[in-house]
Amino acid sequence: MTSEALAQKMYADFMVGRGLDLELADRAMELEEKCRPPQVEERAALMIGRCLVHADRFDEARCLFEQMVQATREEGDDSSLPLLLAYLADLECWAGNWQAAERHAADSWEACEQVGHRAWQTAAFYARALVDAHLGRIDAARAGAGEGLSLVTATGDIWMLMLLRGVLGFAELSAGNLQAAEASLDSAADVASRVGLAEPAAWRFHANHAEAVIGLGDLHRGERLVERLERWGHTTGGAWTLATAARCRALLLAARGDTQDAIRALEEAIGHHQHLAMPFELGRTLLIMGQTQRRAKRKLVARQHLERALGIFESLPAPLWADRTRSELSRIGLRPPAPLALTATEERVAVLAASGHTNRQVAQALFLSPRTVEANLARVYRKLGVSSRAELGAAMTRREAGVPPP
Repeated sequence: MTSEALAQKMYADFMVGRGLDLELADRAMELEEKCRPPQVEERAALMIGRCLVHADRFDEARCLFEQMVQATREEGDDSSLPLLLAYLADLECWAGNWQAAERHAADSWEACEQVGHRAWQTAAFYARALVDAHLGRIDAARAGAGEGLSLVTATGDIWMLMLLRGVLGFAELSAGNLQAAEASLDSAADVASRVGLAEPAAWRFHANHAEAVIGLGDLHRGERLVERLERWGHTTGGAWTLATAARCRALLLAARGDTQDAIRALEEAIGHHQHLAMPFELGRTLLIMGQTQRRAKRKLVARQHLERALGIFESLPAPLWADRTRSELSRIGLRPPAPLALTATEERVAVLAASGHTNRQVAQALFLSPRTVEANLARVYRKLGVSSRAELGAAMTRREAGVPPP
């Protein structure tokens, strides 16, 4: 078996829910060392990198893709660049590095224009639409996905049809257009069923589909979609699948008026997020937790979750989701914190920083980007009137002891 054939088998097995076979990946890479295909996009590392992304192992996947991009430039293989850069954009979008995702999407498009690679234009359209949708540029996302779908008609790429329908559905869901979202996501799910996709983390639209259906009030169908997502999660053990399945279960329970069980499902989802470096998905779960706690009349707890979600959405930035969160906060009716009071996110950042954690360690612990940690620390320093980690430690000790600032 060739290295490419081994990698393709590993990828196919993963897509039908058989898990990630790292032993097969190692064998493919060993074979490839002896005889590398001339085009980088045909190498085993591409399939392995995609599987690592689907398995939520973003750092490992990023390392592989960046090595492949470097190889394309060193070997003059410009035709492989559009696809690789589109995959990097996809990876960074899920990992919450949206500036990097936007840069890679733009570079993918530019590379596509330079080499005239029509087959990979759909991937470039997908990458741009995915980034635009997350950044709240809904009209741009619709336009990009629409143009990509027009090309799919000519190329007959059923996988890209699924991807573009999925990202268009997410854009409409973000904009609050549930009927349009459900139509696109239903189409994507239909294609997924036809190709036998049993790994929802491959393209990550099944949870959006369930959310749109539940939001439209079709709870019977929503139950079936949530059960399928839960079944997949228990089979594969994927953190993203388990977290989003629990979140969708909470939406279903809340829609039926079962607030307490919805909160328990959300607590389960947040537990799965501890093993998942996807800040946007965590923000969505925290938003729903805040909404549910508010409906349970637990205003202070609701506010804490909503403020944490808002901090994540503002840092990405995800303006449409940040607006939703602010709207929820406005419904709580509590007196706003004093201007110099620390927000919930600032408090958590300050406690970890004061205890000796580096900015990167704080970011990993709280599922924030290092840039967001830096911004929060700057506000903490200003509010507490300190200018160093040592002073921050003393200030936090005084706060814990209830001693007023000097």
